[in-house]
Amino acid sequence: PALYYSYTASFFCNWQGIQPTSVMLQVTVLMLACFEAALCIPLTDFFPFGAASGDSVLARMDDISSPPINLSIIFPYFGMDYDTVYVNDNGIISFTNPFNDFDPLALPLNGTPGLIAVYWADTDTRPDDGGFVWFREANDSVLLTRFQQELQSAFPNEMIFLPTSLLIVTWDHVGYNNRSTNLTNTFQCVMGTDENRAYLIFLYADDEIQWTTADTSGGINGFGGNPAVAGLNVGDGVRFIKIPGSRTPAVINITSTSNVNKPGVWIFRVDSGNGTVTPSAGADPHFVCPLRNGENLCFSIQGIPEFIFNLFSDLNFQLNSKFGLPTVEE
Repeated sequence: PALYYSYTASFFCNWQGIQPTSVMLQVTVLMLACFEAALCIPLTDFFPFGAASGDSVLARMDDISSPPINLSIIFPYFGMDYDTVYVNDNGIISFTNPFNDFDPLALPLNGTPGLIAVYWADTDTRPDDGGFVWFREANDSVLLTRFQQELQSAFPNEMIFLPTSLLIVTWDHVGYNNRSTNLTNTFQCVMGTDENRAYLIFLYADDEIQWTTADTSGGINGFGGNPAVAGLNVGDGVRFIKIPGSRTPAVINITSTSNVNKPGVWIFRVDSGNGTVTPSAGADPHFVCPLRNGENLCFSIQGIPEFIFNLFSDLNFQLNSKFGLPTVEE
């Protein structure tokens, strides 16, 4: 079953010599609820991970990042080309530099490297049962084809895309600071590219997101305080993507929401292309196209025809959304 929530999308534009203009749209967004466990993705739907899959693993330390991971090919991310990434234990993949901030902040962030916040919160893997953070680059044909099929299922009208490399990062039953393991989270990000186009798949398995907030972020027993953030940050203080519920108590429901009509799955195109991406029927793609000055921004919202905005230089664009869920405004 699906639940529909109403939210207001605000578009703020600022051109040279023109005063800021805002346009308010009241639209309906599809939010998926897993009333039956079978509707949410099981952990077995994750891409293979762990020691048996040949993954590297982060050391059991607090606020730690991997050494630089030198990718075999370029990964384009919102107009920038990267050949190095860092896996950070607090639910983030970063470009350029490690990112060890433990307290999730509201997006967008300015003056930071590009960030992929899969589930940004203060994890703690120091206890023996505190979980693991696994990562590996893969070019196995079976996994590349599976990634392709996931995209085709979500975006049947998108031009066929076959990645040549994947980076698979998995936070496996990680606890929260300070050394708490009564609740754990398991989530995964798969980055796929052919050096021209690039996509991200976020996976959140049924009943595997159990806490939102570490003690160090004001939480008590895994909740309250500053809850986790999920989304993307370009680093210029303007362009960002925020998954609904981020930094509010509603982020605990991330296993039952989606932008591709598959609860617990979020897919984003993140390169610098400007092609239109049309989701499968009934899906809300949120932001599936790049946000870049001088290029098209394309997106589609449930119940509203697709809009394509031609963004000129010096255009500042921000999308703020407030869903009809229990949330706290940032």
